[in-house]
Amino acid sequence: MFEDNKKIPDRLYISNNATDIVDQIDKNDILLLGKSSNNRLNLFLFAMARGLSTNLPTPLISSKGFILESNIDIPHKALLYACYIGSLKDISFIDDILDKDKVYNLAQEYANTGFEIIESDMKETKESNMAFYMINELDKLHEKYFECSI
Repeated sequence: MFEDNKKIPDRLYISNNATDIVDQIDKNDILLLGKSSNNRLNLFLFAMARGLSTNLPTPLISSKGFILESNIDIPHKALLYACYIGSLKDISFIDDILDKDKVYNLAQEYANTGFEIIESDMKETKESNMAFYMINELDKLHEKYFECSI
């Protein structure tokens, strides 16, 4: 029996600052990541991947719910946990993966960083070229993490 009354996370959150960029992505349906229950998860994971590339998680100061946990399937949950395991500097803390709050928190912080990067990219890139720019960034991330060329 748990002695503390710590609330178990039931959703993934994004920073309130990220809502503007999410609205722009919805409006322009960039990379078909506009608003729908399936694409919300893909958008979150895309932002998380962009944030992971910096290895600089950005804490959420204020946040709002973005994805209910019931909308996260097992392969995508595995990505969240893999992200957490990959961030461990000391493997002796591997038991921390049992703390869903820590796992989700790190994923949210990387997504927060990713949304900041996407926002910056959208300011610097013409709307008509944005999809191509993001695909190119995905290719770079794939090459970095899988050490191969596409």
